[in-house]
Order: sequence, then C-alpha cells, then structure tokens
Amino acid sequence: MGQVLHNSTTTTYAIRAAIQRSQASVKDLAELLWHQLKDNA
Repeated sequence: MGQVLHNSTTTTYAIRAAIQRSQASVKDLAELLWHQLKDNA
C-alpha cells in the first residue's frame, strides 16, 4: 500500500526518517536531498 500524501506534504515518511536518523548538518542534508530531487526529475 502506498502513502497517501495531502496537499501540504513536503516530505515522505522515508525522507523524514532519514533526516531524523542522520548525524549530518542540516546544510549537508539539504544539499544531498536537493541533488537527489534534481537527479530524479
């Protein structure tokens, strides 16, 4: 079963969990996720 996201959702459960587990800085995480989004577009 897939996730049902509402209109104001900006992250998936998987991305949110990865952010919470990470020891990286917010800046490093933002850069990593931005590159992943661009690569998948």
